[in-house]
Amino acid sequence: MITDSPLIATFLIFLFAIPSPLISALVSRIIINKFFGLERYRRIMKEIREFDSEFLKAWRSKDHQKLNKLQAKKQYIDKMRWQTTKISFLNTFILLIPFYVFFIWLLQNFNPIQGIAFFPLISQETYLGFVIWYIICTFFISLLINRVLGIIQ
Repeated sequence: MITDSPLIATFLIFLFAIPSPLISALVSRIIINKFFGLERYRRIMKEIREFDSEFLKAWRSKDHQKLNKLQAKKQYIDKMRWQTTKISFLNTFILLIPFYVFFIWLLQNFNPIQGIAFFPLISQETYLGFVIWYIICTFFISLLINRVLGIIQ
């Protein structure tokens, strides 16, 4: 085992959680630029979010007239959603490769049972195992990197 100190292990796992989302975000940016261009991709994602919001409001209020109007645009939105989903699936597949490489390395070097990361949102005495801590770190670092690179807004 690399370390028995929870504090050092917490920071080491945090550092090892950085490469996976960084690689994923860079590849995602390249894929988006190749298929759409970043500005067009943002426009499409914004249009999809707005449509979903309008559709949900109309559905909840049972506004059949608005639903019928939105139904005409649904085919176009579904086509755009499919195109962006292909990018997301490809990006997820690419993310899994470095994620698993670092995860396997962590499995070999850290005790999976020992709690290492203090997480005050759960309780005062709760320490997360490295698996949960690695997944949390990877998720939040991914969000941060994608925002910095302008992939998500």
